[in-house]
Amino acid sequence: MENINAEYEKLYYGFPTVLLSFYDKNNEPGCLVSNSVFVLGNMLVLGLAKTSSAAESIKFSNSFCVNIPEKELLREFENSSPDSSFDVNRFYSQNFLYTKSDTINAPLMDICKVSIECEVLSSHEDQNYIIIISNIKSKNISRDLLHNDGSFMGRILGSL
Repeated sequence: MENINAEYEKLYYGFPTVLLSFYDKNNEPGCLVSNSVFVLGNMLVLGLAKTSSAAESIKFSNSFCVNIPEKELLREFENSSPDSSFDVNRFYSQNFLYTKSDTINAPLMDICKVSIECEVLSSHEDQNYIIIISNIKSKNISRDLLHNDGSFMGRILGSL
Protein backbone atom coordinates (compact mmCIF):
# COMPACT_ATOMS: atom_id res chain seq x y z
CA MET A 1 0.00 0.00 0.00
CA GLU A 2 1.37 3.39 -0.97
CA ASN A 3 0.36 6.52 0.97
CA ILE A 4 0.92 10.08 -0.13
CA ASN A 5 1.01 13.37 1.77
CA ALA A 6 -2.34 15.11 1.32
CA GLU A 7 -3.29 18.69 2.15
CA TYR A 8 -6.93 19.35 3.12
CA GLU A 9 -8.37 22.22 5.12
CA LYS A 10 -10.72 19.81 6.92
CA LEU A 11 -10.48 16.06 7.42
CA TYR A 12 -13.56 14.43 8.90
CA TYR A 13 -13.02 10.70 8.76
CA GLY A 14 -16.38 9.73 10.23
CA PHE A 15 -15.79 7.24 13.03
CA PRO A 16 -14.52 7.65 16.56
CA THR A 17 -11.95 4.91 17.18
CA VAL A 18 -8.33 5.38 16.14
CA LEU A 19 -4.93 3.92 16.93
CA LEU A 20 -2.47 6.36 18.49
CA SER A 21 1.19 5.61 17.83
CA PHE A 22 4.19 7.19 19.54
CA TYR A 23 7.71 6.46 20.74
CA ASP A 24 8.32 5.87 24.43
CA LYS A 25 11.28 7.14 26.47
CA ASN A 26 13.39 4.25 25.14
CA ASN A 27 12.50 5.18 21.55
CA GLU A 28 10.40 2.00 21.21
CA PRO A 29 7.11 2.25 19.28
CA GLY A 30 3.91 2.04 21.28
CA CYS A 31 0.25 2.32 20.44
CA LEU A 32 -3.14 2.63 22.06
CA VAL A 33 -6.77 2.38 20.95
CA SER A 34 -8.44 5.75 21.53
CA ASN A 35 -11.79 7.35 20.90
CA SER A 36 -11.02 10.74 22.44
CA VAL A 37 -9.79 12.64 19.38
CA PHE A 38 -11.24 15.51 17.42
CA VAL A 39 -9.97 17.75 14.64
CA LEU A 40 -10.72 21.41 14.10
CA GLY A 41 -8.93 22.98 11.16
CA ASN A 42 -5.25 22.12 11.47
CA MET A 43 -5.51 21.38 15.20
CA LEU A 44 -6.09 17.97 16.75
CA VAL A 45 -7.19 17.56 20.37
CA LEU A 46 -6.54 14.32 22.22
CA GLY A 47 -7.79 13.21 25.64
CA LEU A 48 -6.02 10.52 27.68
CA ALA A 49 -5.93 9.16 31.19
CA LYS A 50 -3.29 11.23 32.97
CA THR A 51 -1.48 8.18 34.36
CA SER A 52 -1.36 6.22 31.09
CA SER A 53 1.91 5.22 29.48
CA ALA A 54 0.67 6.84 26.26
CA ALA A 55 0.24 10.22 27.98
CA GLU A 56 3.71 9.98 29.51
CA SER A 57 5.30 9.00 26.18
CA ILE A 58 3.52 11.69 24.17
CA LYS A 59 4.46 14.39 26.69
CA PHE A 60 8.08 13.17 26.53
CA SER A 61 8.36 13.02 22.72
CA ASN A 62 6.04 15.97 21.96
CA SER A 63 4.57 14.12 18.99
CA PHE A 64 2.23 11.28 18.05
CA CYS A 65 0.35 9.86 15.11
CA VAL A 66 -3.38 9.20 14.77
CA ASN A 67 -3.85 6.13 12.57
CA ILE A 68 -7.26 5.20 11.20
CA PRO A 69 -7.59 1.41 10.94
CA GLU A 70 -9.93 -0.82 9.04
CA LYS A 71 -12.62 -2.33 11.28
CA GLU A 72 -11.12 -5.84 11.29
CA LEU A 73 -7.69 -4.56 12.28
CA LEU A 74 -9.23 -2.56 15.10
CA ARG A 75 -11.03 -5.67 16.43
CA GLU A 76 -7.78 -7.67 16.32
CA PHE A 77 -5.94 -4.89 18.09
CA GLU A 78 -8.55 -4.48 20.84
CA ASN A 79 -8.61 -8.26 21.41
CA SER A 80 -4.81 -8.44 21.69
CA SER A 81 -4.83 -6.63 25.03
CA PRO A 82 -8.28 -6.04 26.50
CA ASP A 83 -6.86 -4.50 29.68
CA SER A 84 -4.94 -1.84 27.67
CA SER A 85 -1.71 -3.01 29.29
CA PHE A 86 1.57 -1.71 27.94
CA ASP A 87 3.57 -4.61 29.44
CA VAL A 88 3.73 -6.19 25.98
CA ASN A 89 4.65 -3.89 23.13
CA ARG A 90 1.77 -4.26 20.71
CA PHE A 91 3.84 -3.34 17.67
CA TYR A 92 6.00 -6.40 18.26
CA SER A 93 3.33 -8.75 19.64
CA GLN A 94 1.08 -8.08 16.62
CA ASN A 95 3.96 -7.92 14.12
CA PHE A 96 2.83 -4.47 12.95
CA LEU A 97 5.12 -2.81 10.51
CA TYR A 98 5.74 0.87 10.92
CA THR A 99 7.62 3.66 9.23
CA LYS A 100 9.43 6.39 11.12
CA SER A 101 7.90 9.71 10.18
CA ASP A 102 10.06 12.20 8.29
CA THR A 103 7.99 15.03 9.81
CA ILE A 104 7.69 14.23 13.53
CA ASN A 105 9.15 11.80 16.09
CA ALA A 106 6.46 9.12 15.85
CA PRO A 107 5.87 5.82 14.05
CA LEU A 108 3.31 5.58 11.24
CA MET A 109 1.39 2.30 11.19
CA ASP A 110 1.93 0.95 7.68
CA ILE A 111 -1.27 -1.11 7.76
CA CYS A 112 -3.54 1.96 8.23
CA LYS A 113 -4.87 3.85 5.20
CA VAL A 114 -4.89 7.23 6.96
CA SER A 115 -2.26 8.57 9.35
CA ILE A 116 -2.29 12.06 10.84
CA GLU A 117 1.05 13.27 12.19
CA CYS A 118 0.78 15.65 15.15
CA GLU A 119 3.15 17.86 17.12
CA VAL A 120 2.15 18.79 20.69
CA LEU A 121 1.49 22.50 21.24
CA SER A 122 0.22 22.39 24.82
CA SER A 123 -1.36 20.14 27.41
CA HIS A 124 -3.88 20.71 30.18
CA GLU A 125 -4.22 18.37 33.14
CA ASP A 126 -6.73 17.79 35.90
CA GLN A 127 -6.69 15.06 38.54
CA ASN A 128 -7.49 12.22 36.12
CA TYR A 129 -7.06 13.37 32.54
CA ILE A 130 -4.75 15.19 30.20
CA ILE A 131 -5.96 17.11 27.17
CA ILE A 132 -3.28 17.47 24.50
CA ILE A 133 -3.63 20.18 21.88
CA SER A 134 -1.55 19.55 18.79
CA ASN A 135 -0.79 20.95 15.38
CA ILE A 136 -1.33 18.61 12.42
CA LYS A 137 1.96 18.48 10.55
CA SER A 138 0.98 15.99 7.84
CA LYS A 139 -1.97 13.88 6.67
CA ASN A 140 -1.00 10.67 4.87
CA ILE A 141 -3.75 9.01 2.87
CA SER A 142 -3.69 5.83 0.80
CA ARG A 143 -4.04 6.47 -2.95
CA ASP A 144 -7.02 4.12 -3.11
CA LEU A 145 -8.98 6.59 -0.95
CA LEU A 146 -8.52 9.42 -3.45
CA HIS A 147 -10.58 10.33 -6.50
CA ASN A 148 -8.75 10.82 -9.81
CA ASP A 149 -8.59 14.57 -9.14
CA GLY A 150 -6.89 13.96 -5.77
CA SER A 151 -9.93 14.73 -3.61
CA PHE A 152 -10.58 12.53 -0.58
CA MET A 153 -13.24 9.78 -0.69
CA GLY A 154 -14.02 10.20 3.02
CA ARG A 155 -17.30 8.31 2.90
CA ILE A 156 -15.44 5.10 1.98
CA LEU A 157 -13.73 5.02 5.39
CA GLY A 158 -16.99 4.05 7.09
CA SER A 159 -16.86 0.75 5.20
CA LEU A 160 -13.27 0.02 6.20
